[in-house]
Amino acid sequence: MLKDRKTQRYADPEPITPHEFCVRTGRSYGSVRNMMDRNQLPVHREGRPGTKRPRRFIMWNEYLEAVAQTRALCTREEREWIENIVRSNASASKRGKRISAAY
Repeated sequence: MLKDRKTQRYADPEPITPHEFCVRTGRSYGSVRNMMDRNQLPVHREGRPGTKRPRRFIMWNEYLEAVAQTRALCTREEREWIENIVRSNASASKRGKRISAAY
């Protein structure tokens, strides 16, 4: 459910629920709730002032902007280093699955 970044306007806010964020990013619901509690995600609270449990929404466009800025700060060498680590971890986990499946 990814959108084309060339046509998407970041000025329009797109609040999504934590469950929708889980679907779009592949993270678990518990980790998303923890990130919201720690203010690691841009959150919009909706409800009357003074309510005990206001509804919380994640601002998707602000999240995408933050991710794009973070990736822009990473140099090409750092990106290659990260990709090598991800590839080696993926191959190691595949090898482990083959061994455990054989027994």
